[in-house]
Amino acid sequence: MTASVWIAMAGGVAVLVVVFWPERQSWQTTEIKAAIEGRRLTAGRASSLAVPLAVFVLGSVYWSPLMGAALGVLTAVGAWALNIRARSIANLAEADQLAQLTAGLANQATVAPTVVEAVRESAPLVSGRVGEAARRMVEELRIGSLPEAADRFAAEVGRPMAAMTANVLIEAHSGGIKWATLVDVLDVEAGEAAETARHFYHSVGRLMVQVAVTLAMSVGLVVIMAMSAQSSREWLASGSGQAILLAAAAGLAVFHGWAFARAQSELR
Repeated sequence: MTASVWIAMAGGVAVLVVVFWPERQSWQTTEIKAAIEGRRLTAGRASSLAVPLAVFVLGSVYWSPLMGAALGVLTAVGAWALNIRARSIANLAEADQLAQLTAGLANQATVAPTVVEAVRESAPLVSGRVGEAARRMVEELRIGSLPEAADRFAAEVGRPMAAMTANVLIEAHSGGIKWATLVDVLDVEAGEAAETARHFYHSVGRLMVQVAVTLAMSVGLVVIMAMSAQSSREWLASGSGQAILLAAAAGLAVFHGWAFARAQSELR
């Protein structure tokens, strides 16, 4: 084999070592990853079609439309996997942040004289995007009513647990419920939601980057075959070879798409 083939194989092994290295992370690490992945998720939504389309165009120019289509399909599947991972990290971080908020409210429910005071004391203790929304809710309470501020908080966070928290705050403020009892139930629900998000991340979200790298390594293996043997290069350049490669890419897309669709439905 040539030197370039050996270099490509060594690079692939290095990538696999990094990806499959045991992961130990603290809460702060999760927060940092959530912020990074949140930005990637925002950018990824805008480029989810642009990147596979660019790969298709480049593959069509340098090889053929069939080869470009195969590479574009594999790129789209890999991008989908990374998008699910990013959403899983953000989901875990925000579920934990909502659990922090409800825990603070549960503690304040026994000592704070009013619901508004409980919100003011709890919001500064929450981190991340949920904490920012909670602090904006506190600022709005200076000039507006709690129902309006709570509704805007729920709309900004955009998660079912945030809407549930807003409903509890509104009902408690109106005096229609037993505040301390219901906020304890809310705290338990938020804790269970955070645990579910953590389980999803560890059992599904963490594996998505490995799926993306595996797809990339599959493409790399095809390239190595083309570089190392004249017969392989000729076969890949033929119409039948490219048709088989496209069929294999389509099969991988269908197989992964079924699993990805189920995983994505859990993140809504």
